[in-house]
Amino acid sequence: MSEKYNFHAISLIVLCFAFLFGCSAAESGGQGTLTVSPDFFRVPDSEGRVQFSAKVSGVLDENVTWSLLSGPGTIDPNTGLYVSEAVTAQVATATVQATRNRDAGLSGTGKVGLTKIKKAIGEPLTSGVVELAVGGLFVRDGQTIDLNDDNNLDLVARNPDLNQVSFLLGNGNNTFEEKPIPVTDPVAMVVGDFVGVLNSFAAELAVASGSDQKIHFISSDTTGQQPPSISQTISLVVGQTPVSLAAGKFHGSFLNDFPISDLIVGTAAGEIIFFRQDRSQLPFTHTETGTFPVGGKPIQMIVADFDRNTTLDLAVVREGSKDLFVLFGNGQGSFSSNTTLSFPGVITYLAEGDFNGDDIPDLVAAHAASSQISVLLGNGDGSFGTPLQIPLSSKPGTITIGDFNVGTNDDIAIALPDTNELFVLYGNGLGKFTGNWRFSTGALSPTSLISGFFTGFDAPQGFQSIDLIYMGSDLTGSANQFFLLSNQSN
Repeated sequence: MSEKYNFHAISLIVLCFAFLFGCSAAESGGQGTLTVSPDFFRVPDSEGRVQFSAKVSGVLDENVTWSLLSGPGTIDPNTGLYVSEAVTAQVATATVQATRNRDAGLSGTGKVGLTKIKKAIGEPLTSGVVELAVGGLFVRDGQTIDLNDDNNLDLVARNPDLNQVSFLLGNGNNTFEEKPIPVTDPVAMVVGDFVGVLNSFAAELAVASGSDQKIHFISSDTTGQQPPSISQTISLVVGQTPVSLAAGKFHGSFLNDFPISDLIVGTAAGEIIFFRQDRSQLPFTHTETGTFPVGGKPIQMIVADFDRNTTLDLAVVREGSKDLFVLFGNGQGSFSSNTTLSFPGVITYLAEGDFNGDDIPDLVAAHAASSQISVLLGNGDGSFGTPLQIPLSSKPGTITIGDFNVGTNDDIAIALPDTNELFVLYGNGLGKFTGNWRFSTGALSPTSLISGFFTGFDAPQGFQSIDLIYMGSDLTGSANQFFLLSNQSN
């Protein structure tokens, strides 16, 4: 990987001079005040560029001359365009200065910190965890789930060996508290408002028990005084073994009202079963309203509004299939039609994002057999463009979407288990990817790649990029941990 792409993984953090989240520093002289600020919402592109601006007494970009006082790189004296050199140290800083041409006594300085993505100490997991997850509801950037209402993101873990799932409750400081819950043969999980409170939202966990052919809804006590417990169960049709779950508001427009959590269960028989939620009384009830064949074992389901009619649709990944099965919601708790989307290889994992900035859901699929991914841009009517095929150095595993360099565009993060790496492709907002970043996890085979603001999602966006979490074990299998990668200055 080239040095310029190394820098593209570097986050821009403004180091304060005058304000708590300071975006400038100032010095007085002559008439007025000159302040200097980088455009911190758009971090360096693949060539390491940052655009600085100057303000004199409320007038932006008044005629000034720019200079670099310290640090790597160069700055254009006329435009304030700062271009970094290759940064190899863990942390490097650059200080720039603007001086007003008609009053040399009036100048201001600004400083940027260039900090590489850092790995936090791994959190231990109970031996036997096979999946780490968060989210599930149709929420844009869908990882903003707080299970115990403490304003910190949480995780859920699935452990078939011990017949249990766990809430991993985030403390907002890179640590988590594990609360295990016994569940027989947990085969799938999804977060939603399944039990809840009338006219409000409370996040809970739905867990599919394969051998019991049941769904368990698990609530977390928001007071933090009691451990979570199974509060309600529903039974599936006899002989239907669940293998995957999805949740969302499929009756009515998902844009209105609180997010009702209808439940969709994928079965080993190659069908999905729809359970419609009734929130008219407590506890909420789920009634089976239909069974739909999907032509194969549904190993993963993605919820999004692919045809942009404000009702949710469902994309179904079928085991061993090159085609994606898409069902279009009719807004009444059922589906009006379906179609299949062809991919260049067997789909082993699927994720949804917006890679060209048109607010229409796009798709990215992993193809493990051919060591590549493919990106399909949505047209907004339920159809998609020709797949953009992107080769990788090894087989892709889990995929997650987020803005990992505070560049305002969706990026793609991919786990590469065979080479113990994570690989990030940086989106240019036009459906293409300009630059990449590769991270070696050491003697770990990364799985369950997740994105979210785990160091506190109240932090102003633009000062903090989305974190990455992955799970792994060492070469002997003795360590079972998850690790957090945070792209911010500290």
